[in-house]
Amino acid sequence: MDKVTEDQIDAMVAEYKKEYDFNAQQNEETFFNNQVRYQAKIEIALEKFLSANNYHAFTSNFEDLHNLEQLPGLACQHLMSKGYGFAGEGD
Repeated sequence: MDKVTEDQIDAMVAEYKKEYDFNAQQNEETFFNNQVRYQAKIEIALEKFLSANNYHAFTSNFEDLHNLEQLPGLACQHLMSKGYGFAGEGD
């Protein structure tokens, strides 16, 4: 994830905005936008990893996020829309 650039994140967020309706609801707008940007960063890094290893599916769990600040919810959903298989912990 450290290799993901701000330009890559900007491009992914632009892609999200074409495909999803965003509503910060009760969240402060800056906080909400930062969370979306972080999901984009996770997705970019995860897709590079999957592609580099010729993986077509992945899973996650809630036990230990290691250095992740949040679960990869939006990132996983968007990767599934690209054809990657996904199963969360317990599925």
